[in-house]
Amino acid sequence: MIQASKVQDRPSEVREHAPAMVVSLAFGLGILCDRWADWTWTTLIGISVLLTVGILLLIRLLPSRDDSSRLLMLAGLLLCGCCGALRHHACWSVRSPTDISTFASEAPAVTRVVGRVVGPPTRIETPDDSMTPEWMRVDRTIGLLECETIDSVGREIPVTGTIRFDVTGHLMGVAVGDRVAIYGSLRRPAAPRNPQVNNYRDWLRIQGIDVLLSVDHPDHLLLLPSEQGLFDRLQQVRSRLRDGAVGLLQEQLSDRSFPVAVSLLMGDRSYLSEETRTAFIESGTMHLLAISGLHIGILAALLHLICRLCQLSPRAAALTTLLGIICYAMFTDHRPPVMRATVLAGVVLLGTYSQKRTNGYQLLGLSALILMIYRPVDLFDVGAQLSFLAILGIVWSNRLLKTRELQRSLQPPPPQSPHWLRYVGEIIFQTLISAYVMSAAIWLFTLPLTAHQFQIVSPIGFAVNALLIPFVALILAAGYLTLLCGLLFPFLTGLFAPLFDSLLSGLLMGVEGSAALEYGHFAVNGPTLWWLVGYYVLLISAIGLVRLPVSPTWCWKGIVVWIGVGLTVPLLTPKPDGLTLQFLAVGHGGCLIVRTPNGQVLMYDCGAITGGDRVAKVARGALRELGVSRVDGLVISHADIDHYSGVSKLSEAVPIRAVCFSQQFLDFKQRAVKELCESLAEARIPLRIVQEGDRLRIDPEVLVEVLHPSARFEDSQDNAHSIVLRLTFAGRSILLTGDLEGAGLPALWDQQDCRADVVTAPHHGSIKANPVELGRRINPKYVIVCASPGESSDRLAQQYPETSTILSTGDVGAITVHISPAGELEVTTFLPRKNLIGAVEVE
Repeated sequence: MIQASKVQDRPSEVREHAPAMVVSLAFGLGILCDRWADWTWTTLIGISVLLTVGILLLIRLLPSRDDSSRLLMLAGLLLCGCCGALRHHACWSVRSPTDISTFASEAPAVTRVVGRVVGPPTRIETPDDSMTPEWMRVDRTIGLLECETIDSVGREIPVTGTIRFDVTGHLMGVAVGDRVAIYGSLRRPAAPRNPQVNNYRDWLRIQGIDVLLSVDHPDHLLLLPSEQGLFDRLQQVRSRLRDGAVGLLQEQLSDRSFPVAVSLLMGDRSYLSEETRTAFIESGTMHLLAISGLHIGILAALLHLICRLCQLSPRAAALTTLLGIICYAMFTDHRPPVMRATVLAGVVLLGTYSQKRTNGYQLLGLSALILMIYRPVDLFDVGAQLSFLAILGIVWSNRLLKTRELQRSLQPPPPQSPHWLRYVGEIIFQTLISAYVMSAAIWLFTLPLTAHQFQIVSPIGFAVNALLIPFVALILAAGYLTLLCGLLFPFLTGLFAPLFDSLLSGLLMGVEGSAALEYGHFAVNGPTLWWLVGYYVLLISAIGLVRLPVSPTWCWKGIVVWIGVGLTVPLLTPKPDGLTLQFLAVGHGGCLIVRTPNGQVLMYDCGAITGGDRVAKVARGALRELGVSRVDGLVISHADIDHYSGVSKLSEAVPIRAVCFSQQFLDFKQRAVKELCESLAEARIPLRIVQEGDRLRIDPEVLVEVLHPSARFEDSQDNAHSIVLRLTFAGRSILLTGDLEGAGLPALWDQQDCRADVVTAPHHGSIKANPVELGRRINPKYVIVCASPGESSDRLAQQYPETSTILSTGDVGAITVHISPAGELEVTTFLPRKNLIGAVEVE
């Protein structure tokens, strides 16, 4: 009896086997290997055949030895990995010879494509943003087209594949299943042009899209006669149901609650304002807006309750609930997050009503395996990764809580029953403890990846999520009942819609209040990839999914040590060797990062004509690549939006110690200038006015001079007032000119010695702003043009001396200029085209 009690006193050491989880891990590793190694069909099939033959030989020759079972298991897992690699290769690397991607390149080409609409056209409304030029504030409509033919050299060629079309304006009268002809510009998504940015091309490829089609006007899309099949009719019914649900929510809810309701119930975030998105991100509650296991779980519980009230048998209730979840997934356009949650819920339902005891790890592993077989590319989707890790954390926390409950149940009962108030208090306390244990587990599993991917940490999320989850469950229940009654029994809509609206208003108040807390969130550089790999290997070993030669206790200790390593390594980063300037590729705009020998960071402009959000993200990625998390000074050259549209967004994510501009910049008749100054003042960022003759004290070894404009200079054009900076280090000089042109050019060269080794071509390489006289006076070795892809820089060859090398960010991506302490000048480009060292071009 004593020995038996000792075994029961340590239930935490009992490990349940989860072979499906191990198999899914092996399958996933095979997918990773194929993505990184880019193997060929021959290699993959050869490895698979060899492993299969090896397994058969092991079974035949070593059937009874213990070592043979381990070898057999290892060989089987390797074969699972090969299957994963083969499946991923088929989805990612293999394209039909008739695929439309073979007719597209990064250079847009006008063509005519005929096909069938397979994705519901979605309207993207342009927000009233002062940082976006008025002529660009045009709504768009996007959709998916399954291609049939393409016009090539005057003849129709049959093609296959799916493309995304983007129409400028509102596209009316087109639905899923319609056959259309579209006239537009066909192109492949561009490759990344800057360090540490999300690969938009790969993101689209994960969605099964290799080609984009830009359409200038809705009239360039023509409806064609066609016969619609059963699948097309079902798609149209679903589309009408979605439109009816959106109309119902818009009619019954307030303008403030409606966008959140559509996101919560239908997974469509297109109606959310940027302010609302930011509030959910900063409060650490953005996951609530994505249809996930929580949403499907609440729906399943509601459907199961209705089935029980109808006195259905357990098996009939399970099947009805499963059917309802599948219908809901189809109703929400069966997007990847919805499909993940639906598969997991289906596996759980089938496991719950089976005769065998369910294992959380086993069910999760089986769900992951099904999803990877269906869409192996989802393994690289950060949403899928976070979803899987969060559920894994929940399963582990439930096992942990059950273990504690088991230990508590082995203790003798108290001598007398507590008072009922104390009993209720203990229940509430234990519920809160369980909720916070679950939240802590989710943080343990997802925080490193979140910090790596989004460079933000929200401690307030840990505090509020445990409290919000029961509240969100109530919101979802009210929302589902509102939709159900509104679509099936309209006369009952008024019973639940007011409650749903009030609950949504309360949720928004809580989220916005949490986001407004001063220390509720902060930006971080995030851990590196090598650190992430080590962390998650130790974590899955500590919870028992993978068994290492050491015990789980030592794995937990290893995690603590590994966290210390991750925090220490950035502090050991050596000081920069020399002066580095990085001209980022932001299209028609400007964004330059200067890192001085003492580690200080100076930025010159941060904006683009296409909007500020993207530029701010590009700048954050470049700062992260340099290993810095703040900006010591930011200079705005002049009052054109394409040079400062990203400053406000950057200041929200990265500390900026001061912003400098000229007196002429303060034109408060421009709405964007006024709002920028107000936002910087609200963020308590010092504002400084600079003029000719000033020097910026950023590094004793680097001389930063303001050459233009002077206090006496006046002109009617903003460009003529552009701040011109000259940086001098180790005998080398770099001239930054902004959009200087017109009267500003002679005002500069008449007053200053303009000679420099590197110069930015004024006004994005415009011929008018780059006269021959300017090139003769500067006589640069390198001319950097900040321009959009496709804007030719060859025209400047006649404006500058023959010894000058002209580089454009539109052609070669980000351009890095480095000056060593010895004065050696090195210029490199981001895209793998050419490296330029000194005056010698090296392949």
